[in-house]
Amino acid sequence: MTDQRPIQTPQDATESQNQASHPASTRLSQSVPGWENMDDMDMMFDSQEMSPPANQEYVERIKRAQDDATRMLNQAEEFLASPGPECSPGLQSLDNYPQLFIRLLNGLADIHRASMSAHMEYKAKMQKMKVEEDNAQLKVSLERLNKEKEELDRRVEELNTRESGHKEAAELREKDLGIKEAQLNERERCLDASWTQTSAQIVEDLKRKSDELDASFKKKSSQLQEKIKKKEERLDDAFAKRAKELEEKQGKDSLVAQNMEKVLQSLSSLQLDTEASNKRQAQNEERQAQHKENIKKRELTIAEKDAIIKAKDVTLAEKDSVIAQKDSIIFPKDAAIVENNKNKDSAIASKDVIVLEKDKALAEKDSIIAQKDAAIAQTNKEKDSATVSKDKPLAEKDSIIAQKDIVIAETNKERGSAITSKDAIISDKDKALAEKDSTIKGKDSVIQAKDEMIVNLQQEVHNGKLKGEEYNEARRLLEAAILDRHEIKRQLERAEPFESQCRKLSQQISILKEQLLKAQLDVEAEIKRAEAKDARFETAK
Repeated sequence: MTDQRPIQTPQDATESQNQASHPASTRLSQSVPGWENMDDMDMMFDSQEMSPPANQEYVERIKRAQDDATRMLNQAEEFLASPGPECSPGLQSLDNYPQLFIRLLNGLADIHRASMSAHMEYKAKMQKMKVEEDNAQLKVSLERLNKEKEELDRRVEELNTRESGHKEAAELREKDLGIKEAQLNERERCLDASWTQTSAQIVEDLKRKSDELDASFKKKSSQLQEKIKKKEERLDDAFAKRAKELEEKQGKDSLVAQNMEKVLQSLSSLQLDTEASNKRQAQNEERQAQHKENIKKRELTIAEKDAIIKAKDVTLAEKDSVIAQKDSIIFPKDAAIVENNKNKDSAIASKDVIVLEKDKALAEKDSIIAQKDAAIAQTNKEKDSATVSKDKPLAEKDSIIAQKDIVIAETNKERGSAITSKDAIISDKDKALAEKDSTIKGKDSVIQAKDEMIVNLQQEVHNGKLKGEEYNEARRLLEAAILDRHEIKRQLERAEPFESQCRKLSQQISILKEQLLKAQLDVEAEIKRAEAKDARFETAK
């Protein structure tokens, strides 16, 4: 037989070498029909569609086909790699391959077809299962819809029965309402007749009571105004007198300050004299050191000085008795001052009684207003029970309420003016108290300076630094300072009760102001409630 193989050129040899270097799967996919998508088989085997446990049979079949294909490809690669007389590297077509290799290729094609058929069966089974599942869900939903339709039909029937019952009940109610309406009309006619008879009498009674209340209120308010005016004049006189006394005391305080200056000057001179005496004493000591022979004479001199000191002590005791006599004179004066303060306290107590009378009058006025409100409330109650009102009684009632509002406004205005005047008086009193406080602080400083001076003088007297006329002058200044100190303290003690009384009066006036504001708010609230009742009555009519 002739060799029908084509002549191999250098280019053909290069191509055959390239084909020999490619993997077997690539060369098979290029030469065998049906193996073009062999690379896609691995992706198919790794797909998530093979995951359900119910399809384990198809998974195992595909894995077996994959294992067989891998094994046969390995055998084909080994066959191609082994040289032999029947397989030359220069082969260019499948016709020259041995029969064994062709069987291998056909086996691989069978394996591929088996795996593809298994995959298609798997897809068909999965689609069938999905359709069955959808059909089951549709059946369940259809049954549920049928049940809902039956329930709706049942509810429609119940509603129809209820509607028919409601219609019958509505007809019965209409009949009952017609009977009740006729009864109400009859009752309204009777009430109109009775109201026509009683309304005129009620209006007349209200007018008469309102006139009586207004007259008594005006009389009491005028009396209260006169009393308040008189008490204010008395208070003004008392404040003027007190201011005059304070001015006089301030003059005395200036005299005390001048005396203190003189005392300080005398103290400075005493200090200078003390220094001079100390110098003289030092000179005497030096002389004593220089002249020892004169010790006996000096001892005699010291004894004489001791006698003089004893005589001075007797003189001081006499002066102390004189001071005690002065204190006995001063103490009755202090008692008289205390009595005067008690009289002032009684005057303030009488003023408090006046304020209480004013509160009592205001309480009476509030009770009168409450009686008016009770009469109005009774009238409104009778109108509500009658369910009908007439325009004329309402107009008369509105005029009465307007008159009452005018009286209340005038009273509040008078109260406001009185409180304003009292506030002005209180502010003036507060200014006077502030000035007095500053004066008291100045007096306290003066007392402190005098106390220091007294302590210094007492120490100097006790230590024996002052002698002769210096000692007498110091004792005199000390007595004057003590008297001034007692006088200032008495003035302060007399001023404290008056301050506390002024503060109490200010607190009482602030309490009265708060009560007045509260009464105004209560009256406004009552007026608003009466208007709301009228509006409800009009709406009901």
